[in-house]
Amino acid sequence: MPMLKTIAGHTSARGICRYLTRKNRALASDYINIDVPDPMHPDAAFDWARVMDSTRRAFGNDLPWRGKRVRTYKHYVVSPDPKDRIGHSCARQQRR
Repeated sequence: MPMLKTIAGHTSARGICRYLTRKNRALASDYINIDVPDPMHPDAAFDWARVMDSTRRAFGNDLPWRGKRVRTYKHYVVSPDPKDRIGHSCARQQRR
């Protein structure tokens, strides 16, 4: 069964970036509302955690609100079921 998991982050995006990219565990990377610096080479490495953290600070979204912890990001994990034999391109089309 395919799975969609949402995770609310309350710290810098640096930790989730390290977790997702260590030991080459990420099969692909897609960015929503973040411009990849080199459109000619979209798979080239870039520091998306730095971009997210600086954007969050620029818009004042790094401060608690009404006594609640700040939510710094919302992270989505899409895990297709291996039995479905879905490829990267098909999975990317499904997420939109």
